[in-house]
Amino acid sequence: MEAIIIQHGEAVDSSVNQERPLSQKGRNQCNKFAEFLHIINWKPDIILHSGILRAYESAAIVAEKFDCQVAISNSINPKDNPDAIIQYLLQEKRNIIVVTHKPFIDVLIARVLSTSQTGIMTITNASPVFLSSDGDMLYCKAYIPETMIDAIIRSFSNRQS
Repeated sequence: MEAIIIQHGEAVDSSVNQERPLSQKGRNQCNKFAEFLHIINWKPDIILHSGILRAYESAAIVAEKFDCQVAISNSINPKDNPDAIIQYLLQEKRNIIVVTHKPFIDVLIARVLSTSQTGIMTITNASPVFLSSDGDMLYCKAYIPETMIDAIIRSFSNRQS
């Protein structure tokens, strides 16, 4: 199993819309994330999201590119304890993307890194943290910030020209 944990794409401010849908930048971030996955030949089997609109929209954009299953998880909301999703990921055999929120993503990554200190990595919108599992533990394999995704896409595009 390989998992990718991402924070949803950028959302509009609550002063603009109380439901906080994705902004245009957030939609672009999710499209770039999907393009990046195509470039590295990584296909999700399922995408979990919290059910909150901005997470759902992020999941839907990526799922459309890969024609994969999308489902709600009730254990990945902003203030949830990450223990439930950690146990789920340890048992999961499929490639999975988890679209979640801050501060949950920070607490989850700190737990995977075996520390209580959050904020060790500055995780930005729609930037993936790659995890793998041996069935007993989750391992943090990589974090790819948005600027690196942009550089990889540009480099790939230049080679295709």
